[in-house]
Amino acid sequence: MGAPSELLKNRKRAKKARTLLAISASLLVTFVVISYVGATVARYLANSTTVAFSNKSTGDANLMKVGFRVQEPIGESELETYHLTSDSNNYAGGGYVYWSDLSVGAKTMQYIVSHEGYSASNTVKPITSKRFQTGDEISLYDRPSSNSATYTRVVDFSSEANKSDYIAFDILFNVGVIRQDETVSGVANNAIYFDNDTAFAGKNNITQALRLGFESAYTSDIISPGRNEKGSIAVGGRMDLDEDGYFDFTSDPTLLEDGEIDETLYEIAYGDFVDDLTDDSWGLAENEDIPADTSEVAFYNGSTKSGVRPLTNAIPATAHYDKISTYQQNTGNMPIAVTDENGIAEVKIKIWLEGWDHACTNLLVSGTFGAQLKFISSPLTSN
Repeated sequence: MGAPSELLKNRKRAKKARTLLAISASLLVTFVVISYVGATVARYLANSTTVAFSNKSTGDANLMKVGFRVQEPIGESELETYHLTSDSNNYAGGGYVYWSDLSVGAKTMQYIVSHEGYSASNTVKPITSKRFQTGDEISLYDRPSSNSATYTRVVDFSSEANKSDYIAFDILFNVGVIRQDETVSGVANNAIYFDNDTAFAGKNNITQALRLGFESAYTSDIISPGRNEKGSIAVGGRMDLDEDGYFDFTSDPTLLEDGEIDETLYEIAYGDFVDDLTDDSWGLAENEDIPADTSEVAFYNGSTKSGVRPLTNAIPATAHYDKISTYQQNTGNMPIAVTDENGIAEVKIKIWLEGWDHACTNLLVSGTFGAQLKFISSPLTSN
């Protein structure tokens, strides 16, 4: 729980404040978003992003400290530079835990992210979670490049996303209480929520393409911060990655009984589908191009080239997303984490661009976004 003298100082400050806003902490993060849509590289320079942690717990519990779990140890020089303190309690989970000041600056946050091999320059790129439902583990996968010459009509996104393409960190909340006899103990079953002040802002629907995923021992979910309703997106289908106006296609050679090679052309099925695809998943080739559906502007609004069998009978898997208000105390009342018997709550946070989202297009060029994340702590109540 930290040195008693530090906690006593916090207690004295809390007494002076005489308010539930007794202790607060903040993280400052600046994001730069790089979006790869088709063959185009679109760059976005984001506003400063504030991630703030504040205690609004009822009773005598206080948010004592905020910390981070990392897999590689941090040197003494860096600990001093970034105002981090090594933990000696060996909290379960592996790696190393370091506690920070209640006010964490941008340089410290960027150091934590890059120390673990994630985006050192605070850049995020379009990748995908593939299929997802609330409570699932959040795994991120790379988006493929055009592969018409690879001779396969089904391309699953099986390669894990490069850690440098997104932002991630493991954060710990320490909720405790100082008793009248000045002993310190952790407070179990204290919930961590997003505060109502949490907000994202951006241009050209970039916040709809953005994703914030969180995982804790209590639950996990993916949030689309630019949307006010929960929903889902398809994470499988056709794409025009080479931007030639046609859905990508390829041959899928099969050795026939007479020794000939079947060079039929098929539209490539990218991503995740509900059922395994069979030959019946593709329709018959037409003698003329099938025009694109331009009712929505998206990277997969291509035409079907004449002579190519179209992908017509394939049901894509879906990735659920929620709205951030679901995890705010005064609206959805669903915690993102709950403290354990030691008063510790740990949350893994990942931030990326979802490449399958309809908003993740070249229309994002010159877009900017900023975010303010705040968390509050209070005793867990039944929903």
